[in-house]
Amino acid sequence: LLWHKSIDEHRKDLEDAFPNVTDSEDEHYWITGFYYTSEREPHVQVDRSLQFSKLAWDILTPKGYKMINGFDVTAAFSFDTAGQADGMHIVGPPMREIVTKIFHHLCN
Repeated sequence: LLWHKSIDEHRKDLEDAFPNVTDSEDEHYWITGFYYTSEREPHVQVDRSLQFSKLAWDILTPKGYKMINGFDVTAAFSFDTAGQADGMHIVGPPMREIVTKIFHHLCN
């Protein structure tokens, strides 16, 4: 999302592609943008990740979606867990922690 889409395209996708699930018996989640320690790509930046996440919060939360905070997890593990040691390809412990958070939500 960060790499290819404008904020307006992202807004439209969030509004159009995600139906209202407030009356659903199923759980619906979305994961925030990640913390990137590299800014080698013009559109993959921490501030842009926060902007996209804020927009998703504003649109998806009223529709009944629950947020999983991936930003803080990736910030906590930061650069040394980037799969290609470039600060952009987040793998390993942050991804495992995000999945653990999802299971914690499902088991409550």
